[in-house]
Amino acid sequence: MGAGDHYQLQRESLSELFAGLGRDQLATPVPGCPEWTVRDLLAHLVGVPADVMAGVVEGSGSAPWTRAQVEARAGRSVGDLLDEWEAIALSFEAALDGLGVLGWILVMDIAMHSDDVREALGQPLGDSETHDLVLERLDQDEGLNSIA
Repeated sequence: MGAGDHYQLQRESLSELFAGLGRDQLATPVPGCPEWTVRDLLAHLVGVPADVMAGVVEGSGSAPWTRAQVEARAGRSVGDLLDEWEAIALSFEAALDGLGVLGWILVMDIAMHSDDVREALGQPLGDSETHDLVLERLDQDEGLNSIA
């Protein structure tokens, strides 16, 4: 399984989780991302592949870049956000395998945010297998050294 497959598994699990949340749960602050609610984190998760596929990568990972993703999706329903995520997912997930170490960094991002959401909601954290696999791939590709 490649990076795209692992991203897809995380996305599908999170989409199912988000689809079942109520208003109060969506408004829950996220300890790992203290400026965001659970709903804001969903907006960011949708914004990452949308921005990457649109070539909007200047400042990627920065506070202004992620804030713009959340602000651009303010007021939209969870259903609309999940529809947007699914619509971009096929092309994004297919592209991840060709991105080398960056593909695995994006898998780590979604896996970590999955745990952020689950922690905020008082749910058990996800499977650490993805975290371990990403770290292994980064180490094999010397990705940690190449991005430092």
